[in-house]
Amino acid sequence: MRNQLTEQPDPAYLKLVEDYSQFLPSPAQRLRFLRSALERYHRNPVAERLWLLRQLAFRKTVIEELVQHLPSSGPRPIGVRFIYWLYRIRYPVYFTAVLLLVVVTAVTMRWVGQRLVELATFSPATPTVVVIERPAEITKPESTDLPGYPSAKIWLVERTGEYEQYSNGCRILTEYEIFTERREYYAFRRSPTKKNPRFPVGVQRLKLYPERMQRPVGILYHVTQSDLVPFTSKFNYSLRRHTKALLEYIRQEKLYNYLIDRFGRIYRIVRDEDYANHAGNSLWADSDAIYINLNQSFIGVAFEGWWEAGVKVNPDEISPAQIHAAKMLTEVLRSKFNISDTNCVTHGLVSVNPTSYLIGHHMDWATDFPFKELGLKDKYLEPTPSISEFAFGYDKAFREAVGNKLWPGIALAEARLKAEAADLKIPLGELKRQLQHDFAVYRQWQKDMRGQDNDESAEGQKPHSEQD
Repeated sequence: MRNQLTEQPDPAYLKLVEDYSQFLPSPAQRLRFLRSALERYHRNPVAERLWLLRQLAFRKTVIEELVQHLPSSGPRPIGVRFIYWLYRIRYPVYFTAVLLLVVVTAVTMRWVGQRLVELATFSPATPTVVVIERPAEITKPESTDLPGYPSAKIWLVERTGEYEQYSNGCRILTEYEIFTERREYYAFRRSPTKKNPRFPVGVQRLKLYPERMQRPVGILYHVTQSDLVPFTSKFNYSLRRHTKALLEYIRQEKLYNYLIDRFGRIYRIVRDEDYANHAGNSLWADSDAIYINLNQSFIGVAFEGWWEAGVKVNPDEISPAQIHAAKMLTEVLRSKFNISDTNCVTHGLVSVNPTSYLIGHHMDWATDFPFKELGLKDKYLEPTPSISEFAFGYDKAFREAVGNKLWPGIALAEARLKAEAADLKIPLGELKRQLQHDFAVYRQWQKDMRGQDNDESAEGQKPHSEQD
């Protein structure tokens, strides 16, 4: 008992005693309260052993002592009444917290157990193939606003029979505009978007869920690789004649949605809602889906010019006026269709050979595209989807075409494949074989479904995907 009387009270307790003494109106009452509260501290040492809950126990002890010194005639202060109420409900709060902890622990243990069972059922020595669903990479939500031009601030100012004028200064000439067919394609989702999802039969490794779509999700930049004349006033007539001939050819073959000529004029050829024959065998992916053969899913924008490794932005190759026009057009299209920065990419980055499983079947803008000047992220620095998703490769001819300087995304994609093979404990060659097999399955399924959809449309039947 002597040890308790000589022991100094906890500073937190002393502060509470001092604070609550202010509820007493006279100095004599405060002095009596201070003495009795300090004596009570020594008679009730259990409060010190509560650790994290000691503040609540301290308050309860101090208030119990304070009540004895408060005048009986007036109402008790609201702070005193609140602390009493909080202390009375402490047991239900403790019980709820413990119950929640038990439930979270049980759910976590069950998930861990299921994962262990799945891993235990996989044996590299057996021919069993495990189909995995690759989760989307965890990234911050990407803003669709554009530097200096938030999407809500870009609007159509004027439309005539010859052009459209937009608020960011973009003028689109429409005299060559034609119709083809409405966009209609399948995006291969990483996660199902409806109940009882279906995916193509025969997949060995990468499970994806087809979803029928109609709006464009990306912009694909091209170079026409057409004949050029010197960009000087001496050749004005030839420059105009070459552009007109090129426009007529693109219009006839329905090659691109847009052409940006060497003066920076923007021509719409195939309207946005219709597809153009610009992408060929191609592949791209974002965090939500993989897109195979991008004619239907991407808008084609072509620069009149010639591309080769080391292309410069100058009038005789790709002019500054063209880059400025492309920036304005990109802003308009991203605003109009809510297109992600991730899906603004070049033909050279997406073109593939589905027979040899090599990238770079077409090479325009395979390097040196001015992403920064267009207000976009540099896609050469991102893992190349054709390699990371379906294990495409490249050959000596590709290396030479890009000046023996592979873009960094190729190495990142290859490293991702090696890491996945190590995680699955299978040879890298086997993983590549399975992923290439899956690409062939998805590509053929897409072709088959396209044929069915065309037949159903011709017969006036309900589209297949709406019946799934």
